Amino acid sequence: MDLVEFREKKKGYYLSLPIANVLVIPLMLLALTLLGLPGAEELRSAIWYFIPLILIQGFIGAWLGILLYEKKLKGKRIVKQIQE
Repeated sequence: MDLVEFREKKKGYYLSLPIANVLVIPLMLLALTLLGLPGAEELRSAIWYFIPLILIQGFIGAWLGILLYEKKLKGKRIVKQIQE
């Protein structure tokens, strides 16, 4: 499935933001491990607890962002100028 198909559609935001949020944790763990920093072992043991929490945070963030845009920002002149 190509995320480009969802260009500027609500379902694309609901799908892509939580996925991006969930991918941040394993990539951060990889970076910590490659750099040899001491926080990698503590994060490795707790990573499976963080992923569902961040997935939920991503859904809530996408929902709130779209809600605020639809209710408050959609009709603003500056937003229309940016979209042109």
